[in-house]
Amino acid sequence: MFDMKSSSNKPRGAVRDSVVKRSPVLRLRYPLFMIILAALAWSAWTIRNSVPDEVMPFEHVGINGDFVNLSPEQVADTVKRNLDGDYFTLDLAIIRSALLELPWVQEVSVRRIWPSGLDITINEKQPVAHWGEGALLSDRGEVFTPDNAFASDVLPSLVGPQGLHAQVWDFYIEVSEQLIVHGRYIRELTLDGRRSWSMRLDQGAYIKLGRNQIEDRLHRLDQLLSMEDALDIMHVKTIDMRYPNGFAVSEATDDEQDKITSMQGVHRAVPVMSEV
Repeated sequence: MFDMKSSSNKPRGAVRDSVVKRSPVLRLRYPLFMIILAALAWSAWTIRNSVPDEVMPFEHVGINGDFVNLSPEQVADTVKRNLDGDYFTLDLAIIRSALLELPWVQEVSVRRIWPSGLDITINEKQPVAHWGEGALLSDRGEVFTPDNAFASDVLPSLVGPQGLHAQVWDFYIEVSEQLIVHGRYIRELTLDGRRSWSMRLDQGAYIKLGRNQIEDRLHRLDQLLSMEDALDIMHVKTIDMRYPNGFAVSEATDDEQDKITSMQGVHRAVPVMSEV
């Protein structure tokens, strides 16, 4: 099919040998290429080692935020440990991720400021309640556990099964809106393992709501507190609302009353009227 023609009658091997003998450049091509490659590699290595690791190091790092519970020293130390690189090479995501691991940090913004600055803005988490043992609940519905979880005694204490913090908080808001009209505040709200509700007011009274007919029982409690001759909550130890059509009251002893009075200025739950 193909007609292969040659311009010479000499054997193929003889032609190749003849070309090589007549072209000394071809014999030198490979060694010359290796020499040039080695020279280029040496030049690149020399240039790399003559350039400093940080062409434009950061000269100023600004940290902004209204810190109440967050330690500025802890923030600065975290930034220093992760400040690996210059203006062009620093990975901002690494700085941001490291700061978000701090328990009190809610949001972080990191940006470069030309020509040698780094600006960091931090929003601190806002706690609205204590949750369980050693944890806090933020205004965004997040449970977190900082070292200084009990730094504030004005927050209410919420207790409940794991994972039900949002349900307990919503119920706290609902009941607080009813009680605040009467000048009452919840100091502690509990949902136990049987899904039974109970709460302690800032005046010390312990109220049992149970697990059934909660709305009816809250309504009766509201009526009780609205009566002109309402019970003096300051002298009440327990109000049990778990009766079909009424309630039971037990009064505090003199010693218990003295204890309740001494706690008035220490524990005063302040409801935050926002849902998480």
